[in-house]
Amino acid sequence: MIFINGLKRRRLSALPLSIMLSLCGISVSHATNIIADVAAPSGQQADIKIEAQTLLPVPCRSVMGCGEKTTINIQSPDKNGLSHNKYTKFDAPHINDVVILNNNLSNESNGNPNLVNSAAKIILNEVRSPQASLLNGSVTLSGQDAHVIIANPSGIDCNGCSFTNISHLTLTTGSSYFSHNNKLLGFKVWDGKININRGKSNNPGLSHKGRDKGSAYLDLFTNSLEVRGYLQADDLFVIAGKHKIRLASPGEKMGLEKLVAYLSPPDDIDSANVRNMDGMYANKIRIIAEENIINRNVIQSKNALQMVSGGNIENSFGANITAGTVLLYSGGVLHNVHGKIKASNSNDKSTMNIVAKRLFNNYGKIHSHGKSIKIDLDNPIENHKGDIAIIGKINKKQLKV
Repeated sequence: MIFINGLKRRRLSALPLSIMLSLCGISVSHATNIIADVAAPSGQQADIKIEAQTLLPVPCRSVMGCGEKTTINIQSPDKNGLSHNKYTKFDAPHINDVVILNNNLSNESNGNPNLVNSAAKIILNEVRSPQASLLNGSVTLSGQDAHVIIANPSGIDCNGCSFTNISHLTLTTGSSYFSHNNKLLGFKVWDGKININRGKSNNPGLSHKGRDKGSAYLDLFTNSLEVRGYLQADDLFVIAGKHKIRLASPGEKMGLEKLVAYLSPPDDIDSANVRNMDGMYANKIRIIAEENIINRNVIQSKNALQMVSGGNIENSFGANITAGTVLLYSGGVLHNVHGKIKASNSNDKSTMNIVAKRLFNNYGKIHSHGKSIKIDLDNPIENHKGDIAIIGKINKKQLKV
């Protein structure tokens, strides 16, 4: 207690000060959300500028803080167009946090002083930390378009995160590997998990948008994926399990090698898991899983859906898989007990192909609103009160089992 001119005045403790600052829209932790790795070469340390959020749709009165705007001036690209940036922390923990990756040339408006001669074609944000990256806010790309990669082998937790103005985005728990001339070749995924959960204020789990009306490619490369929120994308590519992944441009063939060999696929480990809340929605979905794929809710693709599992595919008890064309390949059992698998598109020409060792379709529905259903199994179907049918106006319909 301090006495000044006979009046009692209290020192401000750290807690009341933090509350007062947060009520004014100023975060007291804004220096800790994104931290460049000082142990990395100087050419791999991004310049980070952090500001308190001031232009919010409603006044912020949260004691948890009101979010930050973090501008990352990425490092200059090498001769391969790669801007390699290393961090010890890459978080956006508040729903109002905005992370801006600045790929503007230095002579442009809001220019990045590191980009004098050329903008980056690939922006690799590599996190070296024992903690998963916590992404609850938004990440956007400013300036010229680029392939944006966020890599954290310890994991990525997305709780209502959004990515905008990025035509090609990769989230991975893999470690990067390079050619002899320092060209980024891909990632080796040994461990780590990507969790997608619904955020606060009813924010969807993960949303990704590209530029204007062009295609937007989202890659999720991880040992294990769990979706408990609403995943919304345009072109979604999931690779789950221990793999060596060789990167490719959209439309090109991607190299894929298993890092662990085994004689038969395990049946007790899940590589990709869509849980009870919301689901997975995109115009195109490809899922490759070393082990099991578990769907407890909805996986919906407007166009093509491909699911390849080294273990089982489970789509039971009210779960729903829907796409224009459907390809399901299981190295084990396809469970569709009380589930629904449907191929349907606007021109009534949808097709469905199922390959598995066994198929359980008890009380389930497998429908194609189009040309054909082809089912290739090693064992007879279990189809007690199940329904497998082609529905539509096409005369030449084909059902092969």
